[in-house]
Amino acid sequence: MCCNCKCDRDCTAPIVPPNDKAKNYKVALYVVSGFHIALFCVKVYLMGLFSGITDLVAIIILYVALCRYDYCQLMLYIVLNLFEVFALIVVLGYYLQTDMGKNTPSAEKERAEKEQEEKDKEQQSNNESVESPTEV
Repeated sequence: MCCNCKCDRDCTAPIVPPNDKAKNYKVALYVVSGFHIALFCVKVYLMGLFSGITDLVAIIILYVALCRYDYCQLMLYIVLNLFEVFALIVVLGYYLQTDMGKNTPSAEKERAEKEQEEKDKEQQSNNESVESPTEV
C-alpha cells in the first residue's frame, strides 16, 4: 500500500503496463522535458519568476505522466503548452501589426496629439470669433 488508502493496488504504479513502444516514447519525452526545463530557466532569467509558473506546472505534469505512463496527464501537458503557444502567437501578431513595434501607442504620443488637437480647436475658435462681426 502506498498511501494507507486501504486499496489493493499501488497508487504510484503505471495505470497500464507499458510495452516496448511506450518505453521508447518515454526516452523521447525525457528529452522534451530537458528542453522544457532549459526554456523555463531562460524565461525566469529574462522575464522574472512569474513568467515561468505555467512552465513549472507543465514540467511537473510531464514528470507525473512519465512516471505513471499516464496518457491523460500527457494530454493535459499538451493543452497547457497550447495555451502558451497561443499567447505567443497573439504577442507576435501584435508586434507584426505595429510594424515591428515602431507604431505602438504610447501615453506621451497620445497626450501630445490631444494637446495639439485642443490647440487647433482653440485657434480655430479664435479665428472664427475674429472673423465674425460684432454688433455694437
